[in-house]
Amino acid sequence: MAIYHLHAQTIGRGAGKSAVAAAAYRSTSHLIDQETGITCDYTRKSKALGSGILAPLDAPEWVRDRGQLWNEVQKKENRKNSQFAWEYDIALPKEVKHWGMINWFCQENFVKNGLICDYAMHKPDKKGDNRNYHVHIMVTTRAMTADGWGEKHRVGENKMSDRINWLKEIRKSWENICNRELERIGSKERVSCETLKEQGIDRIPQQHQGKTATAIERKGIRPERTRVKEADSEEKKRVYDLKAVNLEEKRLEEKLRIAKLSDTGIKKELEILKYAQYKANYLEIKKLLPEIEKANREEEEQNKRQIAELNRKEPNPIAQKPNAIKSFFLEWHSDDGKISKKYEDYEKLQKRYIAEWKEHAQTIYSREKEILSEKALIQEIKNSGDKPTVEILKLAVNLGERQKKRTGIFSDLTEGVSETLNKAPEFSSYRFFKQTLSEVQEAKAETVRQKQQLPKQNRERHW
Repeated sequence: MAIYHLHAQTIGRGAGKSAVAAAAYRSTSHLIDQETGITCDYTRKSKALGSGILAPLDAPEWVRDRGQLWNEVQKKENRKNSQFAWEYDIALPKEVKHWGMINWFCQENFVKNGLICDYAMHKPDKKGDNRNYHVHIMVTTRAMTADGWGEKHRVGENKMSDRINWLKEIRKSWENICNRELERIGSKERVSCETLKEQGIDRIPQQHQGKTATAIERKGIRPERTRVKEADSEEKKRVYDLKAVNLEEKRLEEKLRIAKLSDTGIKKELEILKYAQYKANYLEIKKLLPEIEKANREEEEQNKRQIAELNRKEPNPIAQKPNAIKSFFLEWHSDDGKISKKYEDYEKLQKRYIAEWKEHAQTIYSREKEILSEKALIQEIKNSGDKPTVEILKLAVNLGERQKKRTGIFSDLTEGVSETLNKAPEFSSYRFFKQTLSEVQEAKAETVRQKQQLPKQNRERHW
């Protein structure tokens, strides 16, 4: 089973850390910290599967030398609380792992912004989980240009919320890369950067055990912290099992209740399901309103230009037929640009042009009504507040149906509604009832099938 793991931390002077030592340890290499004179030799450590440095194309050649790079970083970041690097510890899916994934991740998140990435892939520990292939990536906090070090990397206004959103984007990026590769090899496994709760999965999350506790356990000693975690985990499991039992009892009660419902009662229950679907549609429509408004404005502008063009090409009324002598000497020009020698030919062409113009005008003015109607719908939904009425929910459904002509928006809407219904906590009762109803209906259908398969003379006696 593919798992998702991406842990981020900073390596800084304030915590008494050395960027050179960190780089040497992760790449299992021999580096000298010029600031302290300490030799950092990790060549005897279990060798990294591979390592490398990714930098912008116009960066100086010396940045590809690991020792010089991190010594220069420490010279530049000389304040007592300076941050040398961001580090990302990332698990590779056991189903697919190759250097291209690391390269894509670094390029699209860091290198394109002028940052330098120093990465090293580690194989699982001999005494650990043999699936634990992982990568350590150290990223400079300052951009590199052709002229040397640039400015510190900033996200938006560099507020805490901006940095958190950036980390979320980085986590999503790794999810997309993993899932793309899993799909490429034909695997049905997928990973997600979301929490179990956000995914709508009712399961106790695992707790990560650090390297220090793991190393102590391998010596045959169980750390106190581990015992506390296990006791806490056992309590959580007991509570979880109790919840599962209660849930099963609730489902059984619900099945019995639904099984006793008449057809009219089932229809009423289905109406409740429909209301939940309307609510989910409304929530997604609210998210997509800016895009819908933009599309509506663009169509309105285009329609105005078409109306102006339509008015410019408005046909002249059909000229009256002159007497035979005048008609013999005249040429007749219809509004489609054609010239006729006979009045009858001109009249036929002009009538056709007028009919086509009217048909075109009807299409354009009908579209104008649709655009204005959609504009009114958008405004009503915008003004609906947080507690929409059933009428507003139906208006949102109407607006959603109108998006079929906009394939991109309609696709986002249908996917969003499906995800909301299947994952959002507020729709848990919807999912519970839908699943229970489905099970009852399947059971009833199976009963009917079994009854039909019995010999005709035995049916009545058996049932």
